[in-house]
Amino acid sequence: MKDQELRSRFDEVHARFEQVDARFEQVNARFEQVNARFDQVLREIVETRGELRSEMTEVRLALALEIANTRESLDARIEGVEEKLDAFRDETNANFDDVYAQFDRISMEYWALRAGLTRVEEKLSEESPKREELREEIEDLKRRLAQLEKKLAQLEQELRDSADA
Repeated sequence: MKDQELRSRFDEVHARFEQVDARFEQVNARFEQVNARFDQVLREIVETRGELRSEMTEVRLALALEIANTRESLDARIEGVEEKLDAFRDETNANFDDVYAQFDRISMEYWALRAGLTRVEEKLSEESPKREELREEIEDLKRRLAQLEKKLAQLEQELRDSADA
């Protein structure tokens, strides 16, 4: 009886092992399904990664071209502005030269008139018969002197305005 009992026990254990093996096979099948799914996900990741690299390369190239074009455009605009500034500076300097030349001419004329007026006043004091004629000359000289002083004031104002600008 012990043999039969032992055999029966072995058969039960064997049946149990068979159940465990069947269960392991089910688990193994499930693992294979999971592994297949992982393989599919891995392929999708590799595919997506390749697409992203391709898109990133395209975007980088597009950005590099845009940056190069923008830089060229800015360089051209800056050169244009520099040329305009150089021309403006040259024109401004020429205008100042003209104003200074006019100022010098008016200044010399002013001093010549002033000297002439002084001579006339001296002659007036020395010669009385020509006094009326000299007075007219003096009045004429005074008018001319007033005009020159007015021109001089205008030029000085223009110089100040140009310097302020």
